[in-house]
Amino acid sequence: MLINKVTKSRKSKKGFTLLEVIISFALISIILIPIANLVLTSVKINKSTENKQQAKAVLQETIENIKAIDNFSSALSKPLNNGITLSEATWEENKLIYSLSGEINGFSIEGSIKEQTQVINNKVSEMEVDRTIYFHHGSISISNGKEVIGEAIKKLSDNLATPSEEVFIEMKEAGEINVTYGGSIIAIPKPEAKSLLICLNEDSEKKLNLSVENKSHTENLKIYLFNGEKVSERQDVIISKFNGQIELIEGVQHSDDVINEKLYFVELSANKDGEVVENMNLELLK
Repeated sequence: MLINKVTKSRKSKKGFTLLEVIISFALISIILIPIANLVLTSVKINKSTENKQQAKAVLQETIENIKAIDNFSSALSKPLNNGITLSEATWEENKLIYSLSGEINGFSIEGSIKEQTQVINNKVSEMEVDRTIYFHHGSISISNGKEVIGEAIKKLSDNLATPSEEVFIEMKEAGEINVTYGGSIIAIPKPEAKSLLICLNEDSEKKLNLSVENKSHTENLKIYLFNGEKVSERQDVIISKFNGQIELIEGVQHSDDVINEKLYFVELSANKDGEVVENMNLELLK
C-alpha cells in the first residue's frame, strides 16, 4: 500500500519574543518609575509637613507651660505639665541661663531661658507710652501722641472689642512702626513710637492673635496689654510671631501695682531622628 506523507499544517500561536518583552518592560518602567518617585516624594513632603505641625504644637505647648512658671529657680528639676524639665541654671556675664529638655510625642525638646535685663520697678499707672491702640468692632484707632497709661485707661469707651483677625505690629529697621489689622495698615513714623499700649475688651471670649517683629537693631519696642481688670491673663493672647528686641507686659491694670519683672529670651527646638524639625523663640517678661 502506498502511503503518501501528508504534511498537516498546524496553526501556530503567535507569542511575544524576548525583545518585545524587554521593550514592554522598559516602557512600563519609563511610565511607572516617575509616578512612583512622585508618590514617594509626596508622601515625604506630607510627612515632613505633618512633623513640622506637630513639632510647632509641642513647642507652643512648652511655651505656654514656661509662661505659667512664677519663679524659674524654684522650678528647677520639677517637670512642667507637659513633661519638660528645667535641668540646670548657669551664669554667663552675670545673667542666669536655664537649660530645659525632655521628650514629648516622639520629639526631643531642647532649649534655654536666658535672663536679658535687670529688674523693672515702676508704677504701671504712671508709666508713659508713645501711642495707645484701641480695637473697636471692625475698626482700629491710634492715639495722636504720648499718654500716661493710667490716664489713657480712664478715657476708654464701651466700644472696645478684641480683634477677630491677627494683629501684626512691625518696627522697621529705620524705627517706624506699621500696625496691620483687617487688611489696613496704619503707619507710625520714627521716632515717635517705641512703646505701645493695646486696649482690649475685657468681656470678650476671643483671644488676641498677636504677631510682633522688631527689625530695628537700635530700638527696643515695648508693648503693654490692658484687658480690663484682669490680672496677668496670659492665656488671652496667642503669640504667632515674636522676633527682635521686644518687651511684652501683659495684665496691665489701672492701679498703683508695681511691675517687678525681668526680661528673658527663650529658645526652643524640636528634634526627631537626630534632625531639627522646628525652632521657636520668645522674649518673655516674668
